[in-house]
Amino acid sequence: PFIVHWPAGLAAHGAIRQQPGHVIDIAPTLLALAGVEARLPEGAPPLSGTSLIPALLEDELIARPYLWWHHE
Repeated sequence: PFIVHWPAGLAAHGAIRQQPGHVIDIAPTLLALAGVEARLPEGAPPLSGTSLIPALLEDELIARPYLWWHHE
């Protein structure tokens, strides 16, 4: 579960979105909403996540090759 409060950006108040997301998507989403790019140290890998904005605004499917995680 993930609760978003964004009165100025979300027209559908109290709506439930069905698209899957992951904690790695939070940083890319917040950076995109702020209109800035991540400033990563030289040699650091790019951010792994994907912006959730399309899912938040229109419940659109987030295009990604896969969504998985590994737990011990």
